[in-house]
Amino acid sequence: MQAIGRSERRDFPNQMGKIFVNEETRKNLVNFYRYLEREEPNEIRKFSVNNHKVYLSVQEEENKRAINDYDEHVYHETNASLNFQNFREKMLDNIETFHQDKTAFAITKMWSALRDPVVFKEPNRYLQKLRELKLFPDEFIDSLFYSNAEKLEFTPYLVSVKEDGKKFQIISDSINGEKIYPYQKRLYPESIKTNAQGYDLEGNEIGLLDPSSNLIYSLYNELIPQPEIFNTYIPRPHFFYDMLYPSLTENFAERWIKDVVFKGKDWKTIKDKDGFEPLLDFKKYHKLYERFDLYYIKDNTLFCIDVKAWSVASGNRLSNQMLEKTQNKLNTIVSDYPEFNAVRGLLLNLHAKQEKNNQYSPILFSGNLIYFDRYNIPVESNILKDFLFPKEK
Repeated sequence: MQAIGRSERRDFPNQMGKIFVNEETRKNLVNFYRYLEREEPNEIRKFSVNNHKVYLSVQEEENKRAINDYDEHVYHETNASLNFQNFREKMLDNIETFHQDKTAFAITKMWSALRDPVVFKEPNRYLQKLRELKLFPDEFIDSLFYSNAEKLEFTPYLVSVKEDGKKFQIISDSINGEKIYPYQKRLYPESIKTNAQGYDLEGNEIGLLDPSSNLIYSLYNELIPQPEIFNTYIPRPHFFYDMLYPSLTENFAERWIKDVVFKGKDWKTIKDKDGFEPLLDFKKYHKLYERFDLYYIKDNTLFCIDVKAWSVASGNRLSNQMLEKTQNKLNTIVSDYPEFNAVRGLLLNLHAKQEKNNQYSPILFSGNLIYFDRYNIPVESNILKDFLFPKEK
């Protein structure tokens, strides 16, 4: 606070003073004041005259960014959550039906449309394509994004609400919210946004030590060329965590396999040269649909890849329950489709601070596609190549 007063204060004639606060500092002060008001309200009373003026000014500015008719907003957001969850449960039931009856094929068109990577470039076109497909109810499509066209500097928060015995997290503002909604940092981490090489503590330019770093930057920038579009189209939490972020990780991994592991060749050339081809015939292999995210075949070996969003809170570790569930899925595939000589499964995290490469059983592996070197630069892990091209023991 004192630093703001000293570095940003300007003196004007007649002893008038003005204090200028940039937007980044203003957002930080919003959170600082929220903490004081909740935990240490007496500290606010100790502010100097100038600092108290900053406090009042920041509060006034934040009120301009608050959501109007907040009670009505909560009603609409809760309805959006209910509409999303209700139709999502129907789709999951349809997938289970498809596993039993391969004639129920429409669910594959629906699920593919929801995973269309156009959403990361043009959310408006994505929504239009969903409507044109005529397989989704309008209220479900309307539940995916919260429109922020009028208040571009609005900072979304999250708050928990209950409705019909269910608990939801909905979008809120800094006045009513509980915590900042971290979707942008999750969707596009700062360490992947730019390929600026930067400088070390001695002021020396940091060179890219691994050629995969530029490939990571390039693919991320291609998938999400304008991340600021999500300041206007704010994905609602239920859509973001259940579909949008998993879609990003799956699309990135799928593109990485084709464009980097197999150097961008077409699949006919890949099959002729390396023996691999993607498994896409879910009319024939309907019991495989959505058991894993990606499937590849080579010499009657089925490679099953599930791209997971491991949480930081879990220490980038998978639970025993998840491992057991995945192992059971692999065992079921072996039983259902004996024409495959071997089945291998990989639980793949998109990125983590350190490289992970684990084996839990003869056919189940896990690891992360990207890790960060000592300069916090993204680097390709070896897990995918080790999984697809196992070394003979």
